[in-house]
Formats: sequence, C-alpha cells, structure tokens
Amino acid sequence: MISVKEYRQMKSDLDELNKDAVRCEVELDAVKARLLKEYGAGTVEEAKAKLDGIDREIKEASDKFNTAFEEFKRKWRDKLELPGEDIPF
Repeated sequence: MISVKEYRQMKSDLDELNKDAVRCEVELDAVKARLLKEYGAGTVEEAKAKLDGIDREIKEASDKFNTAFEEFKRKWRDKLELPGEDIPF
C-alpha cells in the first residue's frame, strides 16, 4: 500500500509532468506558427518537404557552378599560369 508521503510525492511529480506537457504544447504551437509564417508550412512534414526541395535546388546550383568553374580553369589555366588542379582560390 502507498503511504501518504509517497502519494504526495507522486502527485507532485504528476503535477510537474503536467506543467511540462503544457509548456511543450505551447512551444509546439509556437513552432507550428513559425513554420507557417517562415515556410508556408502547417506541419513539420510540410516544412521538411520544402527544405528538401531547397536543398536539391542548392545542390543543382552548386553543381552548375562547379562545372562552370572547372571549364573556366581549363580555358584560362595557361593565361593565369595556374598549376594543375591545385588552384589557390
């Protein structure tokens, strides 16, 4: 059987858990509002999908830049007197 002291401690612990749950709900609502405002997404899943799309766009742009830069290096290596593949910039 549970003692009065243990019961009070258990009740106190449950009250703290309840407070934590309420705080978490408030934080979750704030995150959802921020997702909607900043990313036009109502859920974490929607925001993740949008961020995945942005990541793909960044990679594509980076790949295009790297390709163009490699072409630039090949074209101008002799004029710029650049050594092999180890370009200092």
